[in-house]
Amino acid sequence: MKWILLVLSPILLAALSAADAESCDAPIEEAREISIVFVGERTGRSSAGSATLGKYRITNSSAKPFELAAYRGLPPLRAYPMDALVEYLDPSGQWVFDLVALDHPEPANKIVGVKPGRSYEFVASGSGGPRELYRLKLRQPDGCWHYSQPFKFSQHQAKPVQ
Repeated sequence: MKWILLVLSPILLAALSAADAESCDAPIEEAREISIVFVGERTGRSSAGSATLGKYRITNSSAKPFELAAYRGLPPLRAYPMDALVEYLDPSGQWVFDLVALDHPEPANKIVGVKPGRSYEFVASGSGGPRELYRLKLRQPDGCWHYSQPFKFSQHQAKPVQ
């Protein structure tokens, strides 16, 4: 019996890994149907100091709902920072995380569903620095990532959040 478990365990793990990879293939293939664009910014405060809250619009043109983790509150909701990561394009052409979290954020307490044919606006933290290009990397609860179109933060100082 132990021999059967030893033989079947790697096969089951490989099948689960393949199934997990396949579950992300569909959203990656549907990337043309999920559009994430940067629409503006404002300065906010976080426990680590100042950050720029970028405002983004996701448009779901796919046949399935799109979900993202967020915090409850007044619109626009703030995306869960472990699932909404701003990256910048470094001089070598690699995308690099813009902000490094030094502490663990509170867990998300809301899942936002964006129905097919609908759009939704939300905010996410970035440095708002003078780098050339940024993008938002957004993870669905199933673990699949989607990327915004590259954008630039404005060169002028954003208005502080009151």
